[in-house]
Amino acid sequence: VVVAIISVFFSSSYSIFSKYLLQRTIPETLLLVMQIFSVLTVLFFFGMIPEFKNIRKLHKDKILALSVVALFSGILYPLLYLKGLAETSAINAIVTSRLSAVFL
Repeated sequence: VVVAIISVFFSSSYSIFSKYLLQRTIPETLLLVMQIFSVLTVLFFFGMIPEFKNIRKLHKDKILALSVVALFSGILYPLLYLKGLAETSAINAIVTSRLSAVFL
């Protein structure tokens, strides 16, 4: 229950903290920190090593598709989002972050 509450808190305050951090750093640095934290979280909680073994068994076309999805969802989307977040007000940042769920 505690993990669920923490998850809701961090996901709801992501836009506000990102906007605050972008006033003092560039989006690329923030993206790097986010990706490092994501990799450490996956390693710590989910064990990434067995997943790499499963990925090696896949065909090359599926590995290419997974790589493209990882590039867009892990690097390009957050980078474009953070660039936009750096140029807008806090209210617009919250509206923009909530609109992605509507489009999904």
